[in-house]
Amino acid sequence: MNTIMKLLPLAVSSALLLTACGGGGDSTSNANAGNSGGTPASQGIGQVNGTVASGAPMENALLTFKDASGATIKASADENGAYQADLSKLKAPVLVEASGTIGGQDALLHSVITQSGVTNVTPLTEAMVALSAENDPAACFADSKCASLLTADKLAASSDNLQAALAPMLIAHGLDSKLDLLHTAFKADKTGQDKLLEIVKVTAGDNPGEIAMHSAFGNDELVVSHTQKPKTTILPPTKLPDFKGLDDLAKQLTAAYQRADGLSDRLQPLLSKNFNSYGDTAIQYIASAQDNASTLDPKTQYTGVGDKYGRPLIIRCDNDIRCEVKLTITPNKQPKYSYNAIVVRENNAWKLAGNDAPVSYELNTEAQQVIDVNKRTTTLDNLLYVSISTYSQLDQLNSYDPSSPAVERVHSAQLLAGDQILKSFTTQTGCGFTTEGVFGRMDSNPSCGPRFKLSDKEIQAYNLAVRKGSLKLRFFADTTFQKQIGRDVYQHALLFSGNDLKKQTFPSFDDASISKANNANGNTALNLNWTVPKSLTFSLLSLRMVQHTPTQMLHRDEGIEDPSMRSSTLQSQINAKLINPDAYRITLYALDTSGRSVLTRYMFR
Repeated sequence: MNTIMKLLPLAVSSALLLTACGGGGDSTSNANAGNSGGTPASQGIGQVNGTVASGAPMENALLTFKDASGATIKASADENGAYQADLSKLKAPVLVEASGTIGGQDALLHSVITQSGVTNVTPLTEAMVALSAENDPAACFADSKCASLLTADKLAASSDNLQAALAPMLIAHGLDSKLDLLHTAFKADKTGQDKLLEIVKVTAGDNPGEIAMHSAFGNDELVVSHTQKPKTTILPPTKLPDFKGLDDLAKQLTAAYQRADGLSDRLQPLLSKNFNSYGDTAIQYIASAQDNASTLDPKTQYTGVGDKYGRPLIIRCDNDIRCEVKLTITPNKQPKYSYNAIVVRENNAWKLAGNDAPVSYELNTEAQQVIDVNKRTTTLDNLLYVSISTYSQLDQLNSYDPSSPAVERVHSAQLLAGDQILKSFTTQTGCGFTTEGVFGRMDSNPSCGPRFKLSDKEIQAYNLAVRKGSLKLRFFADTTFQKQIGRDVYQHALLFSGNDLKKQTFPSFDDASISKANNANGNTALNLNWTVPKSLTFSLLSLRMVQHTPTQMLHRDEGIEDPSMRSSTLQSQINAKLINPDAYRITLYALDTSGRSVLTRYMFR
């Protein structure tokens, strides 16, 4: 399944559910998309302007404009996503591709220009291109001939059907039900049209020429095409949220982390009174942050000092004062990363409330390519990784200290698609509560985890729930799924489908590196070179080597985490005694545009 907007990661994440962003400025055009008032095809378009945004402005975006002849012009947007350009040398229709960062994440959006004046670039204009071209917008932009497919009739039909789907939302926000989503000027200030579009989530549909939409407040998914009027609509929430001040929370968090001294005092007023993060309270969270900032060595360890927080991106909302957002952090000397957090409105201000999880856990989706070098076999798998602790995050760190025994809080959990149970995990069997087996002794069990192989039917149900915003993990204090503890924790990372897996590209070593690695042992200084497809971001190289003897287990474990590196010599964990490994692998990890893990594992022994 293609995604309407592509966001590059950070850590976490996440499924890619897209926040559309419009705004509430004055309109410089009342013409609907594709109306006859557009620029004649024989003439250049002239001056254009607009806003590039998706829940937050695309800061300092680079825009490329391309007409059907393949001619291009480039322009830039400012930190608020506003752009202007002279397209006198291009003829309508003109495709637009905008690349930059939204909320700290790398992003790509598309639109189409048919006339001078205002044209915006948002996930809704991306949807308009997808509907009208019956193609992925990025693929359409790459093929200049695709612009000629965006006829006035198709654009008008796409616009009309999007308006019909959004009509109740538009009216609830005091907007015209026929609001021109392509040409109405706006500012990304979280008011008016912008507030509406913070709530609308857009993804690609299952078929060409379709997109899927739902509200951040949940409810059923609505599929829209340019050929047929939608039979239902996106319903508004009972009460609309006030997103003013949400960007201020990010600025305040950035200011709080600028120095170690006094961090706890600056952080305390930014956290909710009901804060909970992996079972840790606000007091525990603040104490841990202050301890890291004050005691860790900034030259070799991540302290948090100097972190910069991007503008929050709305993922989903429980009500008008409680939402889940994606926060992207740019550390002082480390690669940026993202995580999902709950924010609540208390005393007329948005505050950080943690993540609702009662214990520490991991849930990720993976595309895995396993290459057995000596058997000359390659296997592709789409996997769900689940590892749940029985302890809170702080207690997990202390769980091996016999002087202060930790409290086990969770003994079972369920992965739910709405009310449908997809997977159950319990400490009785260990399934889902296991960590990865000791390398060289135990392999992951595809039916018991931590890496689970799901059926095509399960993958379809899982991904549909992600798109609808209804996939959640529910925790229980007992082993019989009776005593729920805490709130449901929503999940947003799509599983790779079988078709996704066939099209997926993977990181890889060159032949010389594979040959050298195949002849290596624990005493080898190993020089390796690797490549990473442009669609991926490199995250980790991991070498694991084990030799079992009658008296001990010898091992060598090394890793490279610099995302910019494409070659390295591994020699920091040389083990001269490990000369005949009986278990040996090297894995290249990368992240795709929605933060999912894409890895290639080379098995040598």
